Amino acid sequence: MVDQDQRQLPPPSESIDEDVEEQERQYNILKEKLLSVQTDHTTKNVDVILFFLHGIGSHPRVLSGDYRMVRYMINSMKKYWFYHQNFRIHLHMVDWKRHIIDAQNVLFEHTYITTTKETRRMITGHLLDIGFFLSPKYSGFLLENIVNELDGEVTCLRNHPSGIFKDSKIALIGYSMGSLILHEILCGKPGVPQNGQTQDSVRLKSKVDYLFTVGSPLSCFMLYQAPQLMSTGMILPVGVESYNVFHPYDPIAYRWERLIYRDVKDLPEPEILPHWKNNGFKNWYGWEKSVQQAKSMIVDNISDVASSISKSIFGWWGNNKSGSILVNNVSSSENSGFIMCHVYVAIGNTAFNSFKTKLRENTIGRRAAMAANLNKQNHASDAKTVENEGDAITNEVSAVQKTGVEETDKLQNEFPDDDTLAKESHNALHEMNREARKYLPRRYDYQLQEDITEHLLSPLGIVQSHLCYCSSKDLIFFILKTLIKKHEPISLTAYLNSIKMSAKRIADSSKNNQMKAKFLALAEEANAFADNFNNEDNKAKADAASFSSGGWTTLKKPKDDDINEADLLFSDPIEAG
Repeated sequence: MVDQDQRQLPPPSESIDEDVEEQERQYNILKEKLLSVQTDHTTKNVDVILFFLHGIGSHPRVLSGDYRMVRYMINSMKKYWFYHQNFRIHLHMVDWKRHIIDAQNVLFEHTYITTTKETRRMITGHLLDIGFFLSPKYSGFLLENIVNELDGEVTCLRNHPSGIFKDSKIALIGYSMGSLILHEILCGKPGVPQNGQTQDSVRLKSKVDYLFTVGSPLSCFMLYQAPQLMSTGMILPVGVESYNVFHPYDPIAYRWERLIYRDVKDLPEPEILPHWKNNGFKNWYGWEKSVQQAKSMIVDNISDVASSISKSIFGWWGNNKSGSILVNNVSSSENSGFIMCHVYVAIGNTAFNSFKTKLRENTIGRRAAMAANLNKQNHASDAKTVENEGDAITNEVSAVQKTGVEETDKLQNEFPDDDTLAKESHNALHEMNREARKYLPRRYDYQLQEDITEHLLSPLGIVQSHLCYCSSKDLIFFILKTLIKKHEPISLTAYLNSIKMSAKRIADSSKNNQMKAKFLALAEEANAFADNFNNEDNKAKADAASFSSGGWTTLKKPKDDDINEADLLFSDPIEAG
């Protein structure tokens, strides 16, 4: 007798036709998702004009290399995290040193010592950049030329015949001393009231929307110029969204929030910027956390290890009741080594097995929950795919339940996968930053995550930290998120991987050979697109790096014959109107 709750299966041919129709619909959805990222979403109009002011000691080749690297990172991050967003950014590097380089060369030629001339020139160039900015005699000349260049470029772009810059927002990035220059042309000299600024004070006329300072000594410099700011507070440009970004080991960078929130006693740590790959912590943060957990478990197992030692030794003692045999065994170095070797092996195996057991107990709950959630999602998806197959779903669930232990072990070995770990990392970082935001109305200080080598070898981090910004994708990711206000919930690689895995899963469950082939081809297409993206990105990075003089080479002045004027680029090209 058929149970009342048992559903009647439709005729086989009708069920197969409905399956094919449903799979065709799912194929079209996945295909449309893949096509959406294969389409170029670049708009004609420019959303943001981004000006970058360098620090001390720069020269044309270094600046051109920095332009190429920053341009590459903007393009890379746009494809990786903003693949459904329509926006365009115009990048322009401002070479402010060219306004004072001739005067610096004259001073150097009249004072240098002949030995190690180029090294002296390099060091003198760095020192004179600071000296010219601080000197009233040269500072006004330098700032006036920078303001004229910025205002002139903005006016030229606004009046471009194409009209693509008409509604563009203006964003400024000031690196190191470049941040001091930007702050002064936006706010005036530190410590001087607005009504006390002289007529010689140079101010930027163009409306600025965003200000990013990176590796900036601005707050320290302002206190040096005006110590009263410790009581009155730091002055920031009005109507400008301002952000202070720094590497944790950068000896040149300083915080703002201590001068802005002077009444807050327990000021939270700077907000940690997410890593560009997973929008969360870098992998080594999770690794270090796991190491700390492992250390904790090892401490918990000390008593187990001690117990294992005592049991092994006294058990061995008890098995040799004859004193003469014991004496002979102990007196024999060969036998003694053999016995103690087995004792240590037994101790090691016992302690290691105990450690693995506790580690498994600590992780099995989370992974089992993930596996259960995955089962629910898969069964829900399968039910939607074969909703007319009736009791086939129930039979499938029963089959899974019969192999519960084996399936659980398999899932525990397979999960968590990279996408799950990335999501957990993002959620953990977001929650940590959200808790810190409760104590302040707005955050200004943002800290990059150091690499594991910098974390373990802090002197290495100090050496290269101030030179890392023009090659930091984490920095560009943060700037783009701030400027565009929206990005995709998952990265491009995770998005393509989800298409590939969905297509393979449906292909495995399909009984129609034609549909199976279509889904497998779609999975291969998504995988090929991901590989092609990675290859093109690596090639673009290598091309940009070939022109970049990152690291300590930025402190060296190249010979004039090393510079090819045709290779020097400082700004995005502008198409004719």
